[in-house]
Amino acid sequence: MAVFFDSEKGIWNTSVLEFSLMLEDALRHDLQSYITLITGVVLAVLGPLTTIANAIVIAAIWKDPFKQLRRSPSNIIIASMATCDVLVGTICSVLLAFWFISLSLDAQLPNYYTLVTVALTSSLIGISIMHVLALTIDRIVAVANPLLYKSRVTRKRVLTAVFLIWISILAVELLQIPNHKTSTIMTMVIMVVFGVVEITLSILWVYIIVTVRKETKKIRTNVGLGGDTRTFLERERKTTKAILTVLVLFLICFPPFQITFMIGLLCFSCKGHLNVLLTLLCFSTIVANSNSLVNPFLYAFRLPKFAKPIALILKLLCPCT
Repeated sequence: MAVFFDSEKGIWNTSVLEFSLMLEDALRHDLQSYITLITGVVLAVLGPLTTIANAIVIAAIWKDPFKQLRRSPSNIIIASMATCDVLVGTICSVLLAFWFISLSLDAQLPNYYTLVTVALTSSLIGISIMHVLALTIDRIVAVANPLLYKSRVTRKRVLTAVFLIWISILAVELLQIPNHKTSTIMTMVIMVVFGVVEITLSILWVYIIVTVRKETKKIRTNVGLGGDTRTFLERERKTTKAILTVLVLFLICFPPFQITFMIGLLCFSCKGHLNVLLTLLCFSTIVANSNSLVNPFLYAFRLPKFAKPIALILKLLCPCT
């Protein structure tokens, strides 16, 4: 990070591996150990909860006891996003928890541990961002041309999009591990791209909200709409509102981590505030990981078609409830 880069080397001449070791050293020696310990413990708790919650969402879509979920292309995106969140709980949160706790205890870690952890975390963030973008495009088609939605958004197209998201992000991010001599500038470029996508998402959702308001007025005033058409439009409107909640939460949880990370990469005058920056990095890491835990509850409480299958699965898992 710029706050502790060697003045002669700087960000351009610092490799990804060197950067990861610098970050580890700063957290180990420039931050109170209790902060890294608390961060690790919180992440250790979030991991299993995130895994269980998202596994239930995946099971609800896969089992589909009421035959309402698997036929919807948008639910394929939700299932894939839940899979990403399961990986956050089982891999990312666990690796980060062990990392922070080890640093708080001043335990030695393999040189590549931090590099692998940062690369996997960045990969899953990227996959989450692209899934939100896919959901946004899905909603644009649904609200702009609702009657053409079924013909334009097909299972095959959605599956292809989901496959490309996973392959492209993993290829770009994980290639940094074997190519650890690559300049840290590549990490900054990736973060900038993610930021541009998030700004684009915000603009697109302003358009979606305006369109939904117009469609809502049409539904209320147009008495000539058939019953099936009216029901379909109303259902899509509710789905759009629920997914908007997912986006808002996403934009609350992830940008703080990215902004803190970028400040660390670029701000050469922040060295005097290194302790504050590292504390913010710990806090924003917890917030970013908590997003994966909250998403399933948004599906369950905001989308009625998810609430019933999830309630049934919970009843099967816990007969006492």
